[in-house]
Amino acid sequence: MPGMVKVGRYKHLAEDRARELNNTAVPLPFDVAYRAATSHPVAVERRAHELLAEHRVNVKREFFAVTPKQAADTVRQASLDVAGIQAWDTEEPVMLRTGDRIALTLRASQVFVVLPYRQQFTQPEPIDMWQAQSDGDLLELMATNLPEHASGFSTGDPGGDVDPVPHLNRTGDAANGSIIGKERLEPGQRLLWLDGTINQPACLIALFEFDAYCQVIYRTWTPRVTEDGSPLILNALTTNFTATMVAATRGALQMNRPKLTSQPPHSQGEPPTFGGNPAPANYWLPQLDRPKRKKKPPRGESAGRSVQ
Repeated sequence: MPGMVKVGRYKHLAEDRARELNNTAVPLPFDVAYRAATSHPVAVERRAHELLAEHRVNVKREFFAVTPKQAADTVRQASLDVAGIQAWDTEEPVMLRTGDRIALTLRASQVFVVLPYRQQFTQPEPIDMWQAQSDGDLLELMATNLPEHASGFSTGDPGGDVDPVPHLNRTGDAANGSIIGKERLEPGQRLLWLDGTINQPACLIALFEFDAYCQVIYRTWTPRVTEDGSPLILNALTTNFTATMVAATRGALQMNRPKLTSQPPHSQGEPPTFGGNPAPANYWLPQLDRPKRKKKPPRGESAGRSVQ
């Protein structure tokens, strides 16, 4: 509607919700102006509504008298406020199993440390270190039971430079964020998320464990470059570790091995093959499947009982 934007959440695609709302109560169909993926949709929606409160048209409706750009910027800010590292700071590590899909909203200069599956009688060392380059970037962790579905750029796997979900709608005209990092993790490995810029000398911590293979995708909507014009990517580490960040990393390296449902493949002799069987986009983003229509009860029946 002219001068108004609806800001809400939906478990399927935004286009599906827009189609549902196109009924006799509205004069024109809805256009989808912006989409955001998050693992904390309720919190992000609530925060976005708080930030837009003075522009709300009706206290009982999700309509706001702002431009689409203002609404999109507000949703991005809401994600930073409530879906960042603080939202994942739990007493126990977050375990990802086959089929899990989570999205982490990042702030620039945050660091990720890839930790190995700890073997007995060895001195563990980090496998890799990554860095967030811009506020509002997204790190997607998507677990699968098939190593052939996962691939990494830095490891030279087949398909390591291919975007598994290039579009956020079924017609292929809503581009996803640009990939500036694509890696993969193996069962038993851990991912330590650190932010040493807030409440120094303390640092914020989140820890993830993997009971499956994991496709890691790093997306940005505000790409940055170095002085010589090279893109700043996930593997470009420029942040200096504080003493607290170093201590947190050392502590995580000494943790007991995660409890897995099966032994990691590298302990069974044959190394896994990565990237040989790419999965379709709807495997990684199930919302691309069309939602199933609810079956209407037969005439003369209501839910759970017969009309007599």
